Amino acid sequence: MGWLLGWAVPSPWFEAEARAIFPGAEHVFVRPAPGALAQLQAAGPFDWVVGYSLGALLLLADPAGAEKALERGEGKAHGRVALLAPFFSLLEEAGGGGRVRRTQLQFMTRRLRRDPTATVADFYARAGLNVPPGLPLPDTLENLLWGLDRLELAGPAPALPHGWRAWCGESDALLDAGRLRELARGVSVVPGGSHHPRALAQAFAAELAASGMGPSLAASFSRAAVRYLKHARAQTAMAQWLAEWVPLDRSGRALEIGAGPGVFTRHLLPWPGDLTASDFSPAMCAVGQAQWPQVRWESMRAEAPAAGPWDWIFSSSVLQWVADPRKVFATWRDRLAPGGRILGGLFAAGSLPEWTAVAGELAPLRWRAPAEWREQLQAAGLTLVRDESVRRSYHHPTALDFLRSLHHVGAAPLRRTSPARLRRLLREYEARYRVGPAGVAASWVLYRFEARLA
Repeated sequence: MGWLLGWAVPSPWFEAEARAIFPGAEHVFVRPAPGALAQLQAAGPFDWVVGYSLGALLLLADPAGAEKALERGEGKAHGRVALLAPFFSLLEEAGGGGRVRRTQLQFMTRRLRRDPTATVADFYARAGLNVPPGLPLPDTLENLLWGLDRLELAGPAPALPHGWRAWCGESDALLDAGRLRELARGVSVVPGGSHHPRALAQAFAAELAASGMGPSLAASFSRAAVRYLKHARAQTAMAQWLAEWVPLDRSGRALEIGAGPGVFTRHLLPWPGDLTASDFSPAMCAVGQAQWPQVRWESMRAEAPAAGPWDWIFSSSVLQWVADPRKVFATWRDRLAPGGRILGGLFAAGSLPEWTAVAGELAPLRWRAPAEWREQLQAAGLTLVRDESVRRSYHHPTALDFLRSLHHVGAAPLRRTSPARLRRLLREYEARYRVGPAGVAASWVLYRFEARLA
């Protein structure tokens, strides 16, 4: 996902919000400044380009430039563009969806030159961004003044390009959601939402989950389907470890969620009762069907499993990717038959510390600790029967082999750094974590649990 940020928005604060809502995606964040769209294009291609506030305005002003940053194939864009808190003009007088008077913007410009810190803090308060106090100035004074100048100019034509989606908060202090809906039918109003990006991004994520148009993960796992079994070393270990808790009595209706090509499915066989294996990637289901034809295979998402009711729900090596575990667990709870149980295994906080130490923000996702998983299960109305975590370390011939193993199982879906920087990271990984002839180390924390209806 490529993000074009809003005026004066602190990058670390916004990035934390985006990563929490889209933990399975890889992200590039670009600040609004001269040449920002070219920078976004150079960092792509992306499955989704997302503009927030001023970033949305810059995308609307150059739709062709925005679509140049998208994933392409057979001569046309395959990716999509999403806008959060968009407007066609911030000026109230222009009627383009904004509620800010020209005199207010001009006052902000004069004050920004005198006291940038106070001016930006006042903007956060007015916009309802709840940015923590004490953060450094989010950008250079030159770029901040450039942004205000863009906001005072005449806006683009009041229409969304074909296929673009947009979300505006019902209670946005800077924007008129009703007016935006009049100008562009593709704008969705988020009830109770403000100018804060969280509720808008959550609405965006919910639509992706409902439509199956996830930003990168679905395509990544689909591409990995044919080679997954060969490279899924940690996932195979997780499946074997979780299989120790598979019930001896294998009767009743069972659903496996996130089955991939059947790494854990094989441990459920034979299952005399009704067994369905599922994955959100049809390509994964096709490989699984070929491997285990005695099992019913269906394509479905973890957030919306088949109704059941199910006596058992199984899941191995997938839950670490979900954005809202409590919501997912609550849905699974509602799919259980009386007395039904959930048996799950996932990778937890402490996984891949070697790569995180070297690459920092390029880690594949935000890991959750076992304690957080327990809290999410309980908050969803489930009772934890038992759980356990263990650390396992594996070795790869080279750092490049390690990184390729992530790509080959779909866990690193997008290119997020330059080739030169990637080579530097791999050299550092080799230098710090090579263990003699065994190769380079990669550690994982495996967590398994069994839960039932409260």
